[in-house]
Amino acid sequence: MPSKSKVEQTALEKHSAFFDTDGDGIIWPMDTFVGCRAIGFNLLMATLAAIIIHSGLSWATMRFPDPLFRLSVDNMQKAMHGSDSTTYTAQGDFDETRFNRTFELYTQPPHTSMSLGDIITMLNGQRNAYDFVSELVHIYAH
Repeated sequence: MPSKSKVEQTALEKHSAFFDTDGDGIIWPMDTFVGCRAIGFNLLMATLAAIIIHSGLSWATMRFPDPLFRLSVDNMQKAMHGSDSTTYTAQGDFDETRFNRTFELYTQPPHTSMSLGDIITMLNGQRNAYDFVSELVHIYAH
């Protein structure tokens, strides 16, 4: 099923669509790997990102369990979890105030980029009880 037009998409769907290079509304694990490489991840980190993202979020974005671990761009807001950055609202809209607050809180001056350590610190700082995805990040980061 083709995805919504750019005008109809929420900010979260537009963000996710970066990885949907063929525009069919479905993100394959290889799409995520290629997208992560395009933004500068090394081979190991791009592979881990694709595995973690797709194994953790596929079940939430697809109508039925998907043995191929694909993601649906149109349902990406269903994959949001309690310990994320809160940059996107529950409806998938971008909240610039939340983004700026989170970025300033968890990055070092001059607040121009976020390191892996900053990301781990942010995830730990935003962690909610019973959010097992963030709990796994916490365990493996230490």
